[in-house]
Amino acid sequence: FDKIKRWRIGNGGEINFWEDVWIREESLMHKVPWVYVNSKQQSYKLANMGCWEGEDWH
Repeated sequence: FDKIKRWRIGNGGEINFWEDVWIREESLMHKVPWVYVNSKQQSYKLANMGCWEGEDWH
């Protein structure tokens, strides 16, 4: 089931940036654990990790 699951990103308010598998097949927490353990933003949602500038996400 997990292999066919898809995310509808929307505004990113429901997706855990580090813990959810929303890019490729692995969470960012597992893909780059050295960054995760040093992050002060471990509980942030995707929406909190950037901002819109016009049509572009930064």
